[in-house]
Amino acid sequence: MLNKILVALDGSPISAIVFEQALAIAKATQAQLMLLHIFFDDEEGHPLIDPFRGLATLNAQSYAQLQQQWKTYELEWQTRLQSYVEQAETAGVKAELTQSYGNPGRVICDWAWTWDANLIVLGRRGQNRKLGWNLGSVSSYVSQHATCSVMLVDDPQISPSAKTAVSQMLSAR
Repeated sequence: MLNKILVALDGSPISAIVFEQALAIAKATQAQLMLLHIFFDDEEGHPLIDPFRGLATLNAQSYAQLQQQWKTYELEWQTRLQSYVEQAETAGVKAELTQSYGNPGRVICDWAWTWDANLIVLGRRGQNRKLGWNLGSVSSYVSQHATCSVMLVDDPQISPSAKTAVSQMLSAR
């Protein structure tokens, strides 16, 4: 029986589809949702990507600027996740949100175990620009290490030939 669904969301366009799929399952099974966003260094929009990457030290002004950018970034995500919570509650589904830091695959698995999730729903292709991440290393890690069932939502923007290549890579592991 599904009663707790962990939904991993990033800034990619597929996140909206991931949320819709998880919400549909939660409505059908009367499960509750935990919406999870993970901050990590190479995420699009992450404050360290732009002006501060590679700097060994920061002066006080740069540090204050970085802190403000970080607060703004966290607040933007808090607002985005809260919007999803409100959509779920409007649909009659109990939902909560959390944000965490670290390696996305590990954090998703840790949260699923800690929260005692029955299902993890995540996109198969996130927004990270590194080759390994584009080819599904987060979803691959989660599907191999999670302590519960995992539902991978495909990105409809991936061409059929790219889907075949990704599938072949994942099955070769």
